[in-house]
Amino acid sequence: MSYLLVNGAEPSGYLLSFEVEKSLSSAGRLRARFYDPNGAVSGSVDAGDIVEAYADGVKVFKGVIENISTVKRNRRVYTELEASDLTVKLLFKLARKSYVDATISSIVDDLISSYFPEFSKDIDTVTQTITIKFNYKPVFECIKQLADMVGYTFWVDKNATFHFKPRRTGTELGTWNSNEITSFEKREVTEHIKNVLHVYGAESGGQTVVVSVRDEQSIGRYGVREGFVKDESLKTVDQARELGKSLLADLAYEKNSLRAVLSWKDVDIEPGDIVTLSEPTVQGSYEVVSSRIRCVPSREPIVEVELSERVETLEDILSRLTRDVRRLQTEPLTLEEVISLYSGFPELAQLSVPDTVAYSFLSVFTLGQSVLGGDDRLG
Repeated sequence: MSYLLVNGAEPSGYLLSFEVEKSLSSAGRLRARFYDPNGAVSGSVDAGDIVEAYADGVKVFKGVIENISTVKRNRRVYTELEASDLTVKLLFKLARKSYVDATISSIVDDLISSYFPEFSKDIDTVTQTITIKFNYKPVFECIKQLADMVGYTFWVDKNATFHFKPRRTGTELGTWNSNEITSFEKREVTEHIKNVLHVYGAESGGQTVVVSVRDEQSIGRYGVREGFVKDESLKTVDQARELGKSLLADLAYEKNSLRAVLSWKDVDIEPGDIVTLSEPTVQGSYEVVSSRIRCVPSREPIVEVELSERVETLEDILSRLTRDVRRLQTEPLTLEEVISLYSGFPELAQLSVPDTVAYSFLSVFTLGQSVLGGDDRLG
């Protein structure tokens, strides 16, 4: 049985349907419709109330009601509710705080403890220290500022737990095949493509190191799509060219995207989660871009997900470099951890351990220095 609770109780109107949508680019949303001829729902529910949604008895959403509307169609009266997930509550309180030489994770922890003690916390450690002052600024904006400094993301889930995590670190959901997928539609994603990268390095002898790297086959297929990277630690044209080639290898071509309908089961699917597909025509690792659960009280829920082949955008790659360089600067790492930071670079695959360490510190380490200064430019 699927149902809604508002402030812990079922509304007295007749629930017709609801759907829950989540995506990487926006807060989770709930839309619900009641048959409400006597105004029982509209008269008892207010904006700001807490709503929970259960699909076949499983909690799939908890959030704050933002809009209530009454609709008349064919002489019938309906009440419709719209809500955002609990992350929106971070906008409701203003922070007035000062921190001196405090780690970013401790600042985030203190903001949540001070203004939202009702939230549980799942905060990854960030040892970078900063001095910062917030003067009557929404807590959401404060945390977003901190998250952007270190390539993190944050959200509040359906169980009222606040999460502060590195971007692109979703949960592995295992393998899906025909037992989980009832149907799917496949398409190609090209929005991320960059096939011409202009890499700017340091100034030497009155001239700036500048290299443009191109993928002609990609240009012939998609037209010119330019991107820009600036890194003042690049001292030579060869260094700039190697960075450009490494970035371009991941960015020049399309990726597959799937819209799949799943067999309902108690599975906790969140945007950013990772799934392995094992179908005759579709195989490999995919990221959950968005999900939608549609519920009618007397029927089995319908689950739709949009999946994309795991693809790093130019911004993602530079963000990962920034995060890794910060770790090298601030955390005591083992030899294996140092090597693992750069496992995503194909040119490291054939290197021995000593070679890898040398490459990591003498080359890749230096590539992130200007990124840390915030002067990289993305086209």
